[in-house]
Amino acid sequence: MSSIDKQNKHKMIYTPTPVFWEHQLSKPLEQRVATAPAELVEFVTQFNEATGSLAKPLAVAVSDDFMADLQSAIRELPDVVKDRLNGRLLGVFLMTGVGSSAVTDVVAYANGDLIGAFVAIDVDVFINTTANAWATWKENTPFTLVAGVTLDAVIADEAHNDRKAALQYVLLHEFGHVLTANTVLMPDWWSMPDTVKGTDQYAFLPLSWQVDERRAIVPLAADDFPLRKQIIYYETPKLSGDDLPTAYRDLANTSFPTLYAAMSVYEDFAESFATYVHSVLLKKPFDLRVYQNGQLVSASGDFWTTERSQAKAAFFAIFFDVPPMPLYRQPPQDLADPGASSVPAFPDNYETAFLGLAPFLRISVVGGDLRPIAQMLLAKAGEQENNPYLWMNLATAFFSIGQREMGLTIQSQALLDQRSYFIPAAKQPAKQRLFVLVAAGDLAENSPIDCLLDKGSVDLAYYFASLEAPLPEQLPEHDALFVAISDTEESRSILNKLEPLLSQWDKPVINFPQHIVNVEREAASRLLQAVLGLSMPMTGQVSRAGVAVAIQAEFPYPIILRPVGSHAGKDLAKLENAEALADYLDQVKDESFYISRFIDYSGDDGLFRKYRIALINGQPFASHMAISSHWMIHYLNAGMYEDAAKRAEEEAFMANFDAFAQKHQSALAAIHQRSKLEYVCVDCAETREGDLLIFEIDHAMVVHAMDSTALFPYKQVYMQQVKQAFEDYLGTL
Repeated sequence: MSSIDKQNKHKMIYTPTPVFWEHQLSKPLEQRVATAPAELVEFVTQFNEATGSLAKPLAVAVSDDFMADLQSAIRELPDVVKDRLNGRLLGVFLMTGVGSSAVTDVVAYANGDLIGAFVAIDVDVFINTTANAWATWKENTPFTLVAGVTLDAVIADEAHNDRKAALQYVLLHEFGHVLTANTVLMPDWWSMPDTVKGTDQYAFLPLSWQVDERRAIVPLAADDFPLRKQIIYYETPKLSGDDLPTAYRDLANTSFPTLYAAMSVYEDFAESFATYVHSVLLKKPFDLRVYQNGQLVSASGDFWTTERSQAKAAFFAIFFDVPPMPLYRQPPQDLADPGASSVPAFPDNYETAFLGLAPFLRISVVGGDLRPIAQMLLAKAGEQENNPYLWMNLATAFFSIGQREMGLTIQSQALLDQRSYFIPAAKQPAKQRLFVLVAAGDLAENSPIDCLLDKGSVDLAYYFASLEAPLPEQLPEHDALFVAISDTEESRSILNKLEPLLSQWDKPVINFPQHIVNVEREAASRLLQAVLGLSMPMTGQVSRAGVAVAIQAEFPYPIILRPVGSHAGKDLAKLENAEALADYLDQVKDESFYISRFIDYSGDDGLFRKYRIALINGQPFASHMAISSHWMIHYLNAGMYEDAAKRAEEEAFMANFDAFAQKHQSALAAIHQRSKLEYVCVDCAETREGDLLIFEIDHAMVVHAMDSTALFPYKQVYMQQVKQAFEDYLGTL
């Protein structure tokens, strides 16, 4: 028998027939739609009695067209939603007399272990309705009707304003409930308040809610408003239509996407989930408009484009895991470091200190998953909206898992409060104090100097320069200043502003701002022409319309094409002919590109080898060597983790680097002299003729000593040499 405690309206079905429910989980998702079984009807009947509802549930069959609408509504959901539902959703069941548009609850074995969650839909609500008519009716149910005040809801455009759209939206809300069952997002609704833990024990709850001393879940002060407790849907309304303008005015000052969301943390997640999928993933309209005496007095617009959605948008970016891009490829499990008992611990001072990139990179390169860390930081940030350290670390976490846009939004929030940060040297007392000028942006925007100097003896005082405030009012104590800002369209104006300010600086300056422009791809290719033993194909910057003209004039096929501003090989392609170019431009919609000739640098064995070299005051040091059968090489995709022979060749390269450096001495010296940068990295190879082939020079490349000591035991010695060389260089200034 199913059972429900009338003192607690959220008890579950304890089923005596688990085979039926288990079989539901084996079906394709859209085929889990059926007339409600007797067990479910009995449960909803008891539920209605316990809640005082007069509705009398009945199982019903539906017409073919209704069933088609319902199944299409499920089928057309984004794959990322269906994937998460697949092992949880027992089915969508058809009834009348539900007492609302739909209801969700869970089914368990006799011992209380969950099988999954179901959704029961009230067919009568949707028989003869459209999406906007249904949404308008639902959103008006908390208010009594009064003359002159109306609320209109728009959740579908005119062409798609039909029953299927209504069904899809209500399903999204209910599916939000399905996905919270038995998770760490919030307490389970059927066990409230017995098992409620502290606020910080849940991932979603702290964004708008808190657990008080009575173990009750209440809104954060910033998210509460006078009419909130009187909001009730589908029952006798407690609010007058005259309250509509006030309710929606107050709602606009909270982090709730809808009025329905303000009722509880459970409805908050369901509405946040539904509106995020509906508006962001499916790109459908969502607008609630309040009129008073024929005049528009409130329009919600798309919640997810507003500043107040920031924390929840960040949460769902992780929740849906829109595909993560680890900083470095995770090594295979069978090659994991046997000497390490676990992934390095994340620093416990993440709420009180700026961590920089190094701790995130250290975890990533040994195979750790940064997504749970990002989730944890996000939950903390929901509790501490004015903590710039926490928000800066959260931004770095988002950048590290490939969530660039959300990372930028979070970073900008932190920089509103504070632009100066500090990373103390691991070895104290510090030997040197380095003042590091950086700019707002993602991981490619600045030199990750903290990764090179990780666990070293140099204090790092960071300042995020802006055009309005290129330098802090209070300068930190420092022995040298390092301009870590990359040359990008966004940062160039800041570098120009810094140039006169640093020209007569009373301490040594590493990488003067006027010289950083030398690493720009086109500028670098011009700069490094006519150097004995050095080859760098000319690079041009062309518009989308000008690509074909440039090819005809000076860049014969095969060519290399990449969008201006792209990094890490994004949309980088080798094109052999006009047909390949047309296909490329059809797929890549950027308006500006870098173009250069392709030079075949493969060896006699058909493999390509790419080297990263760090130049510290002109002295070269090996950082890594990657070997691949593909011309476009990144260390993370070259198979270095999987192939012991490749690692052995890299070890030999690093051990014999002095001979390599001697062979290319004039080319490396020219890079230092012509770039005029005291610290710069070079990605390069050797041509078949033996010249040094330059792909890129930049001071913002990652150089670190964090690789697994089991897989790369040789690296520590050589990478420590690079770090020591930089520290020694600082000591000479």
